Amino acid sequence: MKTFLQQILMGFALLSATSAHPNPPGVLSLSVQRVVNQSAYGVELDVGTPPQKVRVNVDTGSPFLGLAGTTSNWCSLATKPCAQYGSYDNRTSATAKWDSDDFSNQLINHGFGSYVNDTVKVGGHTFKDIMFGMITNYAASFPAPRVIPGLIGLAPVCYVNDSCAAPAVTFQQILIEAGHVRSHTLGVYLGPEEEDANGELLFGGFDRAKQLDKPVTFKAIPVSSPATRQSANTANFSSVAVVRQSADQGQATTTHRFNISSESYGVLDTGNPLWALPAPVWEFVAAYFHIDSGDNTDVDCSFRSPPEDGTALEVGFSNDELKIRIPIERLVTQYGPNSCASPIRRCGSDGEGCAFGDAFLRSTYTFFNFNEQTITMSNVKYTNLRDIIAV
Repeated sequence: MKTFLQQILMGFALLSATSAHPNPPGVLSLSVQRVVNQSAYGVELDVGTPPQKVRVNVDTGSPFLGLAGTTSNWCSLATKPCAQYGSYDNRTSATAKWDSDDFSNQLINHGFGSYVNDTVKVGGHTFKDIMFGMITNYAASFPAPRVIPGLIGLAPVCYVNDSCAAPAVTFQQILIEAGHVRSHTLGVYLGPEEEDANGELLFGGFDRAKQLDKPVTFKAIPVSSPATRQSANTANFSSVAVVRQSADQGQATTTHRFNISSESYGVLDTGNPLWALPAPVWEFVAAYFHIDSGDNTDVDCSFRSPPEDGTALEVGFSNDELKIRIPIERLVTQYGPNSCASPIRRCGSDGEGCAFGDAFLRSTYTFFNFNEQTITMSNVKYTNLRDIIAV
């Protein structure tokens, strides 16, 4: 657990690196922080006039910008769940314009409400007359959402064909139309598996300093495929193996290669804290951490220490041209002094429809080119250094 001084120094280092290496023209950066007991990554917005501070979950698995309405059924609970992350009330903003009552966030918490236009400030930039959703009713059958009820969707939706000729109006489209960003691209760096870790999103470019090895570019699953939600954020993976490497950093040895379908795929989703693994892989990890139930993934915090044999999972993409290595200790999150759990879950035995959420993405530097419908990925280098390349 970090001390208050360590948190200040970490934030100062990131700020200093950003100041020393400003973004090139056509690139916009957003700093993201772990929130909601480390189960999400959030960014702060100032919305309306006067500004209302709202923190939203960054989500490469959905396209829409949706804010929790102050009068929503969730924010109105006696426990005041919106007090920590803020909410939005169009009635108190002098620049708000109501548009329609047919907004849906299309997520599992089933948020419905109105489309509203208002001023939004984020990342030091102000955008006037932006359309977004104000959620007034969460219709999910479970009690209250366990994550931030607002989100900023980062996955453009293509409604017409595989060429993405008619993208829906999303936050990225707004950045392009406002002249802040030149391309429909996104670089994602979530930072290490640590409390209060800082990450960074880059619109219109990528950070070469965060790429540990040679990146590999491959095609996302076509947006017309039933496997996608009409967005180029889903990828086939070709293999999963267990590798081990001795403490003297000798050659890594593959000790077991799992039998998975050649059609295996997963959604690269920052809005999901979990990594859903094909059944045989999940069974290995669960046995390693002594997990006996898919619902209770509490583990001993000693598993956060790197094992002597360097046990890791290695996931292959693009016919194994790229192999992403996830050290096993990165699959344990510490929630308190003696409280740890693993953010792993089980998906289909054939590896179809797996969720590659934050627990996987923290070990990668991932660059989405939504124009080309490609994904460029490498193993990650955790550093405050920046080497930004505009696209």
